[in-house]
Amino acid sequence: MYIEIDHLCKRVVARDTDGVRREHVILDDITLSIDRGEFVCLLGFSGCGKSTLLNLLAGFDQPTSGCITVDGQPVTRPSSSRVMIFQQYGLLPWRTVEQNVMLGLEAQRLPRVDRQRLAEEHLRLVGLSDQASNFPARLSGGQQQRVALARGLAVNPQVLFMDEPFAALDPITRHRLQDDLLRIVSERSKTVVFVTHDIHEAIYLADRIVVLSSSPGRVRRVLTIDSPRPRSRDSGAFARQYDLLYHELYSLSKQPIEYYI
Repeated sequence: MYIEIDHLCKRVVARDTDGVRREHVILDDITLSIDRGEFVCLLGFSGCGKSTLLNLLAGFDQPTSGCITVDGQPVTRPSSSRVMIFQQYGLLPWRTVEQNVMLGLEAQRLPRVDRQRLAEEHLRLVGLSDQASNFPARLSGGQQQRVALARGLAVNPQVLFMDEPFAALDPITRHRLQDDLLRIVSERSKTVVFVTHDIHEAIYLADRIVVLSSSPGRVRRVLTIDSPRPRSRDSGAFARQYDLLYHELYSLSKQPIEYYI
């Protein structure tokens, strides 16, 4: 397998509601394998450790125990071969769209002509060639997320880690970006780990859905979505998968949750 998560645990010291600082288990004994080119969604309630797991996979944080490898190499720090795309677009307001896309390429010390060529190529890929000279404030939320995607893809990563990137968008824009994302990762053969709490989104996008329980986060269920793409949100298969995941999450909602600040 391309990505291997082996008995991963993450603990933090945090203040309880009674004001006492204690150790809390965020993720407990996570073991998961992800194949090259696979699209995996992490699904669960807020606070179940989805984003924590994504940060560990990206190398922004380190596990308390256990290990993560990508293509056989331990993940100990961030890498340009693994790109994170957040819900907040993270665009620099004083740079044009094209200059924002070139940001990661500057760290690779490519000649300017190559940076510009790659920026133009990836803006075409996300349908924003006509916005290259505009500043982010002139763009809609969906357009800004396309710029963030183009910026991430421009450095040619092998893996995209996406943390609820479409959560703040209206439904129509969200659906369009879901379709664009599936097209792009298929064309470019990217591996994707995508965090969401939206059951519909997970079923529409994923090859497999990993349901995480809360407090601590554990792998509750792994569901393979073998419906061919493009998927119809109105199909019987989609409805059956939705019902299965809804009842899985509903049963989790009845479990006691450990709160801390």
